[in-house]
Amino acid sequence: MTYELVLAVVPSDASDPVERAYELMDPFCHTEECLERWHDEENYDDEGEYKLPRCEHFWDSANVGGRYHSGCLWLDRYGRPLPDHPINVPEDEIRRVGDVDLRFLYLSPTGLVTPNGDIYFMAGKAGTWGYTITQFIAYEERLVACPDHLAIPMACHS
Repeated sequence: MTYELVLAVVPSDASDPVERAYELMDPFCHTEECLERWHDEENYDDEGEYKLPRCEHFWDSANVGGRYHSGCLWLDRYGRPLPDHPINVPEDEIRRVGDVDLRFLYLSPTGLVTPNGDIYFMAGKAGTWGYTITQFIAYEERLVACPDHLAIPMACHS
């Protein structure tokens, strides 16, 4: 089980950007029904390991920031949060998309959820960190297409 960094992009005029990010992420997280089916005998592979439920969802949960992702959009090039921007609550995680430089993040995002609810994975699918420079550039181009929107880092548990 791991945590992936996914950026949720929210319009800057959203009344509650954090709540909107959760709404965007909700369709990609397992429901109670998914998790109940997970433990059914038919969901075991030949070696007795659990298979993911066939519900087309990717994560158990998604949280703004989170223990391992807190402040990731605000780190300076030395890996410390900017002194003038403390990270105390989820709202502190939000950053204008045009100010995010993916090359300086200490974590590479695996996914991007757009304001209309579409999802793009840097390497083509969730949970994959092996991507090419071309895939990174395509992800970056999708992100910078909306510079005045808000980027919200989501720690997605898989």
